[in-house]
Amino acid sequence: FNNSRDRLDLIDTGVGDKIDAKFAEIYGVDHTEHTLDGSLRAAGFDVSDVTDVVLTHLHFDHCGGATKRLADGSLDLVFPNAQVHVQRDHWTWATRDNKREQASFLSENMEPLEQSGHLVLHDGPGEILPGIRVRTADGHTRAQQIVLLDDKDRTVAFPADLLPTHHHLGPAWTMGYDVLPMTSMDEKAAFLADALANDWRILFEHDVDVSWATLEETEKGIRAVSLT
Repeated sequence: FNNSRDRLDLIDTGVGDKIDAKFAEIYGVDHTEHTLDGSLRAAGFDVSDVTDVVLTHLHFDHCGGATKRLADGSLDLVFPNAQVHVQRDHWTWATRDNKREQASFLSENMEPLEQSGHLVLHDGPGEILPGIRVRTADGHTRAQQIVLLDDKDRTVAFPADLLPTHHHLGPAWTMGYDVLPMTSMDEKAAFLADALANDWRILFEHDVDVSWATLEETEKGIRAVSLT
């Protein structure tokens, strides 16, 4: 999200490349065609151009690409010039003993951020950067950031794992990873009501077929239109 000549904001970083072959096989990670670095370069940018990284939450598939492992085994930041933005409540949740989500919160992803001096913790919803607002949701994980990008023509919404694919528009379709599925249902209903009322464009982070869509209300419920 390039909201001015001197800022380049990135929302989530994917799983990254610190993973081994077994991990990649378990989670179906395939970097043969697409990588974060490659996508940035295709858009005309370099990792050094990124000024801010907004992490919706700290599950490995959303934040792992913010850090890298060097040849000597040590860890470093992928985006050397970027501040990394996380909700304070979520950081506390992710770094304490959490048996429900311990396989998703990996110290190798979080410790380098904490030690870097680049970590910025936010307290609740509001504008965290120029043109970027967040609201929080607790159903998938505590204090996940739902990101709203305000453009001159339309707001673009990045709901992360509140709405991972366009197939999750149905009220009861929630992720098996959700810590509070009933809360997710209520949060999704509130989000979709706002999205419809304000004609938001929705980006689906986990959808292999649809990257973004607008929404419409039908007799059978909300459905995605203008699929791309």
